[in-house]
Amino acid sequence: MLTPADIETKQFTTTRIREGYDQDEVDEYLDRISDDMSDLNETVARLEKELRAARAPVPHDSGAPTMATVEKLLVVAQRTADQTVAEAHAEAGTVRAEARIDADRIITDATQNAERLIAKAESEADGIVSAAHTERERKIHDLERRESELSASVQALQERETYYRQWLRGALAAFEREMKADA
Repeated sequence: MLTPADIETKQFTTTRIREGYDQDEVDEYLDRISDDMSDLNETVARLEKELRAARAPVPHDSGAPTMATVEKLLVVAQRTADQTVAEAHAEAGTVRAEARIDADRIITDATQNAERLIAKAESEADGIVSAAHTERERKIHDLERRESELSASVQALQERETYYRQWLRGALAAFEREMKADA
């Protein structure tokens, strides 16, 4: 049978699949608490039945104890039964309260772990997005620089083309004049 100390010192193992306590282990522990509560209730019912039987009239026998003795025994039995019932109810209340506290703590721990994991994931996602933006900006800058270099090269080639065209025209004109002069 569980004692309040058993409940207070119970340790649940965490799972590797997700943060928190092993659900089957917690369910099994709560089932044990429930079984112990049922046992306590049965004990209370049995003691109440015994008390009623003790209060029932006893047939008078010449060797039987006196009425005063029976009344004293009944008072003692009643006190014992009342005390046992009160202790059982108190222990049951304590077990229920401690089980609620444990369940609340388990839920709070699981919620905090989930929030911590979500915050960590969001932080990592923000870092990845920031790194992607930085890389994109760097590539855009590199492409713009390369475009500028290529534009300068194209312009230089166009200027050379214009220069060589003019030079060739002049050379052809001079050649034509020489050919006319020789002719």
